[in-house]
Amino acid sequence: MMRVMNKNGKQRALVVMGAGASVELGIPATIGFGNLIDDAIKADKYCAHVGGTEVYFDIRDKLRTYYASEAEAHFERIYHVMHELSQLRAKQGAVPKFLPVMYPFLGTAVTHPEQALKAACSAMLDFIYAKVSEVCDNPALPLNPLSAFFEVLEQQYVPRVYTTNYDDFVAQATQGRYFTGFTQRHGDHSDFDGKAFWAEWGKPALFHLHGSVHMGFSVPGEHQIGDIVWFDDKAVARRQARFNGSGVDRMDGTHVERGAIITGLDKLGRLQQSPYAFYYSALNREAMEADLILVLGSGLADLHLNTFLKAARRARPDVPILYVGYWGREALDFYSTIHFELEDRDIALFHELGIDLVNVAEARFKADDGWTVDARGKAAVWADGFQSFLLAPEAFTKVLLKVAAT
Repeated sequence: MMRVMNKNGKQRALVVMGAGASVELGIPATIGFGNLIDDAIKADKYCAHVGGTEVYFDIRDKLRTYYASEAEAHFERIYHVMHELSQLRAKQGAVPKFLPVMYPFLGTAVTHPEQALKAACSAMLDFIYAKVSEVCDNPALPLNPLSAFFEVLEQQYVPRVYTTNYDDFVAQATQGRYFTGFTQRHGDHSDFDGKAFWAEWGKPALFHLHGSVHMGFSVPGEHQIGDIVWFDDKAVARRQARFNGSGVDRMDGTHVERGAIITGLDKLGRLQQSPYAFYYSALNREAMEADLILVLGSGLADLHLNTFLKAARRARPDVPILYVGYWGREALDFYSTIHFELEDRDIALFHELGIDLVNVAEARFKADDGWTVDARGKAAVWADGFQSFLLAPEAFTKVLLKVAAT
């Protein structure tokens, strides 16, 4: 496929960012977030009043027993269980399309009160807003290296950033100059403009695939029901984050509770609402048109995102891709001696992103100033964490030249 230059002569860079890009800046990792949520659930008076606290810990403990692991019973799984259980209710007099099809088989086994389940879900989301906002105001590390990275990238590419993180570190680092789609200003918030979203295809952009602590629901009467808007003030966004109206219908007779940030396991179902539907559909096109793909800090656990990356890598295997992650042990030992113990992320690297590290000769591990170029020569991996990557800009420039060479 022929690469098409933008009007400014620059190529396109798709940047997909995951939780690993924010952990070192102070955003808790999954298991750490869970422990903090435990405390927040205990402290929420309304949640305790309606039985949500008891429900939360009952579900958490059952998952820990089921998985025989505290780490595997993480907050996204807990949220998913609580949300799905809250949907298994048969409303008297409802027409068939609003009657959960699984109710005759599972619904009678649900003993947790619907109000308690929803209160616990709400308390979890509120705490996520509060904690992430707090860290955004006081990052654990300076954002200068992140700013410098995007400045270097912009010299040759038009960055198109799709992040699954709720924080605003990238917006801070780029001084808010990237297009977000929220262009229509109204008082203390900005509305999303679908027409502008597609019209500004050639601009540097930042899209929060799973929501942001700046997103909340519009004031009733000013917009259509369920419209998500962008608030500059994170405190206002938190106050506007709860939605008390109807959810998004699903074909099994249940619905997805609306949320301005997306968590749990059924993320794909939540991407039906705007602006997420725009982001998600555009990501497929971005992956197919990109001249460079950067996957930064992603554990590759979001299957709905891997689908697009895999399709693009198969269709255009010569487009260079760089992956930045953290292994916690020497990649040489990991890949050359214990292939049979590959983790999910390592399997996804090969099968989803087409990055072959298994067949790399021992002498080539971290040969390029810390980068490992894969066996096919069009991809490379940084295994020492995101901040370490940011602090090695010369190595980034060097490996980019190597994998981008035709």
